[in-house]
Amino acid sequence: MRLFTIGDSLRIEGDLVSNARIDTAWVERIEGSGVVATALTDSLAPAFPDNTDASRGGRRYRVVYRTHLTAGTYTYRFRTIDRYGTPGQFDVVFRFETQLSAEGGVIHDGDVIGPNAALSYLLLSPSPLLPPPATDMALFLNGQPLSFTAAPANNDQSGREWVLTWTHTPYPDGNYRLDLDVMGARAATHSFQVKSQLQLQNPLAFPNPFNDERGTVFSFYLESDRPSKVMVRVYSISGRMIYERALSGVPTGYQQIQWNGLDAEGRSLANGVYFYRLVADNGASSTRYEGRLVKLTKPHNVSEEQAP
Repeated sequence: MRLFTIGDSLRIEGDLVSNARIDTAWVERIEGSGVVATALTDSLAPAFPDNTDASRGGRRYRVVYRTHLTAGTYTYRFRTIDRYGTPGQFDVVFRFETQLSAEGGVIHDGDVIGPNAALSYLLLSPSPLLPPPATDMALFLNGQPLSFTAAPANNDQSGREWVLTWTHTPYPDGNYRLDLDVMGARAATHSFQVKSQLQLQNPLAFPNPFNDERGTVFSFYLESDRPSKVMVRVYSISGRMIYERALSGVPTGYQQIQWNGLDAEGRSLANGVYFYRLVADNGASSTRYEGRLVKLTKPHNVSEEQAP
């Protein structure tokens, strides 16, 4: 559940319904491996036991449960046991969630960003939190306190959803850990890497050899601190360029470029060896990779059954 009301008090209302008489009912608060159970006797209407029409012979009760929300992930589990020992339950789940982003893209643990990347931190809490200068929230980068600004996210006015942002000088290359503390306790941790150089990692053309039916796909992982222009060129063994494709605004991450195996005029290529070149340029630096391709076409007069 996500709440948008003011305050940290919570009232859960629901109906406990069974086709057999309900003999026991209670609620559990589950947080991690901890479970705290509370009887619902004072929260039921009508009260146990009841065999009147009001509860349809003990089969239907109204429950109203009141509690206070906290900044964490937890579940309120309502349990019942009927006269035959059959259990029933339903859950109300509250999640504390965070998301680190750079330049509008989500950063997963270990992802690479540039030294000047604009970072933001989305925080979703079951209970309201106060922004700075209050001490409800604190950020630490590699163990050092980080000054930040908090603004409501998604037009939220309840104090539960925040976007945290900060300015920084260029980060040196290396590994970084960002910790979030809420109400003085560690609530979330994210990690990322900073690399200032433009890189093409794990470039591959597959299938290779290729044919007219499938062509091939150029795949690679692009590391850059900003969107880049990526170009793929295919050359004959004599050095003549026979195909070119350029893409602009390519973000950091895993990329694929499909090629149908035809030249720039849409004509089939002869069997043989070809070379390809991947070039990436982000305006500040450039890099390239060169590889080899093989074109093989099965003779038309040879069937699959006849081929060795």
